[in-house]
Amino acid sequence: LAVRHSDSLQLRRAFSSRLPSSESSRDAASEVGVTPPWNAPPAVWKFAWNSQKKILPIYHRFDECNPKDKSFNLSVLWWKAIAGNRRWTKNFDGGVAFDLLPPVTRHVVNFPFCYLYPNLHHQNVAIRTAFLDREVTKELARHSSEGQGPLVIVLGAGFDTRSIRFMSEPQPKGSDVGKRGHWIELDLPSVVSQKRLLFEKRLAKRRPRAALPEFEVVDLNDDEELRAKLEVLLAPETRAKRSVIFIVEAVMLYLEQPLRPPALLSSCMEITKQSGCKEVTFCFADRLPHVSDRDVKVAEDKGDVDILPWAAAGEASGLELP
Repeated sequence: LAVRHSDSLQLRRAFSSRLPSSESSRDAASEVGVTPPWNAPPAVWKFAWNSQKKILPIYHRFDECNPKDKSFNLSVLWWKAIAGNRRWTKNFDGGVAFDLLPPVTRHVVNFPFCYLYPNLHHQNVAIRTAFLDREVTKELARHSSEGQGPLVIVLGAGFDTRSIRFMSEPQPKGSDVGKRGHWIELDLPSVVSQKRLLFEKRLAKRRPRAALPEFEVVDLNDDEELRAKLEVLLAPETRAKRSVIFIVEAVMLYLEQPLRPPALLSSCMEITKQSGCKEVTFCFADRLPHVSDRDVKVAEDKGDVDILPWAAAGEASGLELP
């Protein structure tokens, strides 16, 4: 069998490691206390990705909620359920993500079956989940002296469960429930309606005492719409003067215009400052297109940004913008 040089090169690439070095990925995982993703050959990652795309419709075939995988919201929910069911790990969430899945098929990621899945896509998500959980916890603690706690705004929340976990977290006796913060999730109308249905049909039955966030509909691609929404949400007559924490997780990749991400962050900062909020914090695990490594390094040296090492190709970088 004659093999052309180009075919041989393609075969070598398919079965070599996905990344030349997994050092940065290991560093990121180590910093947040989770197991790093498997630096498997690209063929393995591709097989796992394609397998999930084919099997998700089967898992949800008889799902009365019928959630859609827009911007991979549904895929990420399953990945978070895998990591969230792994007991004795940093990402164990007590089954919150698991509770939003279909009643029967969800058991394929139940404990202990969740340990059968190799550390691929779900482990990349596990790193950024642990990172953001850590940073949000730090920010909430830093603002714990504020009477009502800070306002936490999640941009493009998708089917994420962080707000439920933080708002429903047991508090020490005598502590102020408001110190958990008041959570608001912003997303497209279709995503918000689907998430409301998941909460109504699933979470309310399985966790009747769970605290839920405030849902607001907005298109993050529309700057005027976003600014108008933030002006209403942060108006002094609507909210008492308090600090604001923005959470940005894997959203920028799905914005329609290449220059939209910096404009979105600038609008959030500008409107928040105009509202007279005490302080603005961005807990950020995403990409910033058109921002060079040199510019990020300058910001880091000035103390404007903390960098979480990240190497997984095609995945989000982890940043916190104080």
